[in-house]
Amino acid sequence: MSMRNVLYGFLFTAVATIGCAPAPHENHSVDRSNVIRKVPSLGTESLQRDGDVNVESQTIDPSVPLNTPDHPEENAADSLGPTEPTPDNHPELTRLSPVDDVWIDPKKKILVVGGSVVLDRGPIEFFACPRNTKEHESIVAVRCSARLVHAGLLALGLMPGSPVSFDPAYVAARGPRVLVEVKWTNSDGILQQVPAQQWIRDTRFKTAMKEHWVFAGSGFWIDQSDGKEYYQADGGDLICVSNFPTATLDLPIASSQANEALLFEAFEGIVPKRGTDMELIFSARDPE
Repeated sequence: MSMRNVLYGFLFTAVATIGCAPAPHENHSVDRSNVIRKVPSLGTESLQRDGDVNVESQTIDPSVPLNTPDHPEENAADSLGPTEPTPDNHPELTRLSPVDDVWIDPKKKILVVGGSVVLDRGPIEFFACPRNTKEHESIVAVRCSARLVHAGLLALGLMPGSPVSFDPAYVAARGPRVLVEVKWTNSDGILQQVPAQQWIRDTRFKTAMKEHWVFAGSGFWIDQSDGKEYYQADGGDLICVSNFPTATLDLPIASSQANEALLFEAFEGIVPKRGTDMELIFSARDPE
């Protein structure tokens, strides 16, 4: 079963669970051939536990290994964490996987993803990545795959737009706006919840980032040896602040990934210390 069918098969069950349908969008079908051509380095061991979402039972099969491009030598236990069911921190919500910290709140129409702070200072290319992928340039590492976040956003009624393109000319990422909030308990034991932008410093203006994210939707890489599809953002590109054609969420502005031209950094003194447990809260955001 292709990853594309896995994601959309999961969508229909999730829609039935929370009682919402995808919002209309002009890019229901996106030609991602350019995206696939722009990332030829992704190898056969990257990005997906193929068939992990069982459409009939809607569960995750943790026995099928997943490796990422940054860690091709690692098995599922090393790259994604637990491969056995883990404690459910939100039994009142609908959990999307017994081994990943990702839930849907049917009443509030939000997606909740568990993670931790992995970088509290310095330049960044990503706000959040799946664990054991790109922590050296991300503020947050989440305890789930990018493909499950994608599926959860579909279940909220959001349809992906199109990733950034650089050839033949720059075209910004497009898609519905997504509000991302961070939720954690501070050093005084007080629960906090603020927009994720407050943890990101714009190096041009020395203020919190003002830009919003859009659901670009990443893309699919096809292994020519066996015809299998792999979801590209599982390699680390979950929530980006530099433009990547593999991003699930990206900024709809030109934002370089060159080290000497990075626009954003972790907001030192605002981001909690490394190791702080936290959650990301995703929801649909109306155009302003």
